[in-house]
Amino acid sequence: MLFIYSSYWRGLTALSILCGEAMRRPKVPGWTEKQTPTPFFVCKCNSNLTLNLLTFGVLRQANKKFYIMKKMFLAIAAMMLSASMNAQNEVGQFSIAPTVGLNITSVTDWDDTKAKAGLAVGAVAEYGVAEKVGVSAGVMFSMQGCGFKDGDEKVKLNYLNIPILANYYVYQGLAIKAGVQPGFLLSAKEGDHDIKDNMKKFDFAIPVGASYEYKNFVLDARYNIGLTKGNKNGSRSNKNSVFQITLGYKFKL
Repeated sequence: MLFIYSSYWRGLTALSILCGEAMRRPKVPGWTEKQTPTPFFVCKCNSNLTLNLLTFGVLRQANKKFYIMKKMFLAIAAMMLSASMNAQNEVGQFSIAPTVGLNITSVTDWDDTKAKAGLAVGAVAEYGVAEKVGVSAGVMFSMQGCGFKDGDEKVKLNYLNIPILANYYVYQGLAIKAGVQPGFLLSAKEGDHDIKDNMKKFDFAIPVGASYEYKNFVLDARYNIGLTKGNKNGSRSNKNSVFQITLGYKFKL
């Protein structure tokens, strides 16, 4: 009988600990308080069990967060794999795209000047070298130069540019690109004055940008970083700075 009661009491003790209740001795008919069996493990294990329960809760929350992060990582990896598979370029495909667009141009190291808008028009040919890589070359008529902060007078520099770029397709239709661009000065005016004789005839730039193709329409945005000095005389380094955005239509040949 004593064994049954003791087991019963120990079960209640464990249940009370789990529920966070206070531990109290029960009153048993015919038993004094001293005769009532004391749950000897309570005083020794209560703090340890509480610590273990708290540790278990923390580990459970950490495991839950780890599981969520794992699922997010797998989802991102699947998206990147899908993008990589869809970013394939047609190997051996040759295409040509007439393009027209807008330039926002300025000249570096020239005081009291501001950017001006100009026309960009030409054509770009591309060849698919690999599944994700294409090489393109174009011929662009580009209206460049700058304006002045005071007055409406502008410096108008017209170039024939030949951009040669490597295109890397990171997603279906989306490509990042960089290359080189030699340019040849066609005309140069400051207001009504011809200043072509004061300008260098050759220009060199580094174009970097991106393009997106959708149903043969190609939207291209790039920045042409001028590397050569434009003027023949003077100590200032007047270089072309051109932001260009164009829209073209690609014909696959």
